[in-house]
Amino acid sequence: MQVHPPRYDVGVTQVSNAILAGTVDDAVARLGDLTVSAAAEILGDVPPARVAVLLAAMPPEIGADVLASMAADRVAVRLSALAPAMAVALLLTMPIRAAADRLGLIPVRVGNPLLRAMPPQAAADRLATMAQNAAGLRLAGLPPQVAAGLVAAMPPPAAAVRLTMMLPMTAATMLRNLPWPVVADLLMLMPPASGAEVYAAIHQVWQR
Repeated sequence: MQVHPPRYDVGVTQVSNAILAGTVDDAVARLGDLTVSAAAEILGDVPPARVAVLLAAMPPEIGADVLASMAADRVAVRLSALAPAMAVALLLTMPIRAAADRLGLIPVRVGNPLLRAMPPQAAADRLATMAQNAAGLRLAGLPPQVAAGLVAAMPPPAAAVRLTMMLPMTAATMLRNLPWPVVADLLMLMPPASGAEVYAAIHQVWQR
């Protein structure tokens, strides 16, 4: 994959048609003649199932570069079409910010299994970088013990903000899996009103 403009112009339509109609090897070779951004633009218009086949034929670092340069919403659709192991490998290879943005656009039912398949610290790093509301939704959709482990692996300020995006009872159920000193620190970092709501929910949940 070139990092500078090609020495000749290749019509986007011509390349797109070749990618759709040609062999996988030919399509990958044609993409290799383009800049990363041009390849990302073309693959953004190629059906997700075909993109999945092409990504499988590329070295992971090149596939990750292409996905990191593609519009985030288009990446989300294409990641959803990949085999989970390949999707995880690409998300771990691309920059954390790019991976977090794209994970945040994948439906929770698709994205959460990918988070669970990552090393815990890698998943926590991406959740800590993801938009707060998106991260809160994904934490709420994980088993409480799993979510608690990821929260504990985040920087406390990032974890506290993401807890405010969860329903108080959901947050309290998850926090039950952490030592009280850790929970107390997180509550102190939350906005007062949110911290008070979660604290009240903790009293209900933890006494069951």
